[in-house]
Amino acid sequence: MISTRVTESYMSLFLKPKHGDGSCAAAIARMGTFEVRLIEMQTVNASDNLWVELYDRDLQIGVDSCKCTDLDEAIDATQFLIAQARQLNSEVGGPACAVESRPLDL
Repeated sequence: MISTRVTESYMSLFLKPKHGDGSCAAAIARMGTFEVRLIEMQTVNASDNLWVELYDRDLQIGVDSCKCTDLDEAIDATQFLIAQARQLNSEVGGPACAVESRPLDL
């Protein structure tokens, strides 16, 4: 299920408009106020452009991120950051989230 979400998010990056810095992002999953998202950065080296980020939507800051060289690494990073999001959400007393269509609420 996570691998499908990462792949869908990756494919959606091709349809999203680029930000001013050439980057674009797609949400993979949400846990309370935390969001795990896939980010494609504009870089000279193509192997440095894919990141998975844990983002706090309330504070509007990145909490953690992992650089990925391919989708397999992005899937692993997503699983790790979703576990972090679950932990952080439980620490702040966030609500348990039901699974929804897009993005995945965990």
